[in-house]
Amino acid sequence: MGLPSGQLARNYHIVNDFFLSRLLLIAVSWVLVACGDDPAALVPESKMIAAPRGSYVVGASSAQRFPKYGSSNRRIRFVPGSSWARLAGSEFRSLNFAFGPDNIGECYLSEISGFLDGGLSNINRWRGQMGLSELTVEELAKLPRRPFAGGEAAFVKLDGTFSGGMGVEKAMANYRMLAMVLMLDCEAYSVKMVGPAFLLDREESEFLAFCDTLEILPDPDAEPYMQATVGPFEFLRPCDWEYYVPESEEAIRLPIGFVIGPNQEAKCEMGIAVDGDKASPLLVVNQWREEDGLPPYSEDQFAALPEQVLMGSRGRWIEYEADGMTLFGVVSQLASGGHAPMTVIASLRGPTATVTSEKVLFRAFAETIRLRPAQPNGNAPH
Repeated sequence: MGLPSGQLARNYHIVNDFFLSRLLLIAVSWVLVACGDDPAALVPESKMIAAPRGSYVVGASSAQRFPKYGSSNRRIRFVPGSSWARLAGSEFRSLNFAFGPDNIGECYLSEISGFLDGGLSNINRWRGQMGLSELTVEELAKLPRRPFAGGEAAFVKLDGTFSGGMGVEKAMANYRMLAMVLMLDCEAYSVKMVGPAFLLDREESEFLAFCDTLEILPDPDAEPYMQATVGPFEFLRPCDWEYYVPESEEAIRLPIGFVIGPNQEAKCEMGIAVDGDKASPLLVVNQWREEDGLPPYSEDQFAALPEQVLMGSRGRWIEYEADGMTLFGVVSQLASGGHAPMTVIASLRGPTATVTSEKVLFRAFAETIRLRPAQPNGNAPH
């Protein structure tokens, strides 16, 4: 099912807006299908992002909480080719160079997404830009590897007719592309060189030397996060949270799940209660408390709980400990336009020693969950 328009998605934070309910209905329908017959539809994708350390502020926007995006939060050391001209960077190019007559050749470093497949999607996109067929997973494993940014990366050397890339208005025959893609636990980078084949004959040694000398050093004052997507949702999550597929209940669908801790002893889950009034925020929270052997909240006690943003709505923050286990949770009810109310939930549960250290990260994760905006056609930068 297609995503709603970009304008509608930008309005996700307006709780009483009619369009928000329509967006949530689309999301719930999508989740119901994905959690039923096609679990593979919930394959996550991620991209590195860095966030400054500090105290959590309820209501802060993602831009306020994560002001330094991507490579601007890094120190990059490199030795460029001797004849390369450095150009201004862009949203998709952390480093950007040109070379050759009239700067016809280009070389650039990008932070990339989709690295959970080992880089195959990126390499196949590049092959498509050169008019070549896609590689299989087995063929990917056989590619040569070269030093790149302190690690080893898959190296591709492609000859063909170049018809992809930003600013390319017509196909260019007898072109060559040199490229590498590096996949790390919390980071993913690609470097590409594109130009006429005769020119890259001369520049290949410069390209390999550049990749060998490149260093990308993390900001020591930043907390590593990934910008991630699962199904129709996007959010930020800490790099060391590992995906798992939660078991959904009849009344609550759980498309997002993580295991946390050195022994994966804590679990974080996000989902949507689909039974309307039968799964109100208070009922969901009291179900958690019943599972932990605690008395239920009254309506007044629930109303007095602190606020916490989830899916753009101000919900309630839940925090308690029972028998050495701690639960942090957020529940938020969204309804408008005459549709049945929908309760969105996020929870983090596990041993107190493990969960307590994740509290700030969990709150940031919960507040950044939203529906993905629609992407304009042809906006594939790499």
